[in-house]
Amino acid sequence: MALMLDGLKLLRSIAANPAAFPAVIADAEKVARSLVVGQLKAKTSGLASLRVVHRVLGDEFILVVEGMSDAEVKSLLSKVDKYYPELQTAAADQLRNQLNALAKGLVEPNVKPKTPGKSSKPETPGKKVPAKSDRLASTAMAAVRKRRRS
Repeated sequence: MALMLDGLKLLRSIAANPAAFPAVIADAEKVARSLVVGQLKAKTSGLASLRVVHRVLGDEFILVVEGMSDAEVKSLLSKVDKYYPELQTAAADQLRNQLNALAKGLVEPNVKPKTPGKSSKPETPGKKVPAKSDRLASTAMAAVRKRRRS
């Protein structure tokens, strides 16, 4: 039977006593950042998970987002706000600001833009069919036969 190590308990102990682990402080920071980014990028996480992580980390969340690559920020934002209109064109700073605003709950994700519906009948150019009432009012329908005199 293999012994199971409680990794979170171990990390708490290291965080509570940094003087006892001076050689691994930089590694602990990298591991902590990668754990948070991994949680945010997980397939099962979404906007709710983003907001929970922000609430737990507080101001450290902004530092984690600042440390993410531009591609990671864009990917994460496309997951939690896939209809953000400037997702493809905005600068990285603007994407980070949008991500932070979503995490804080200052803004909500954008809704899917409505596209104009397609008509069921395609129109033929140049040939318009007059309405039924217009057909009866045409000159051909109003024509009267001349009567012959006998």
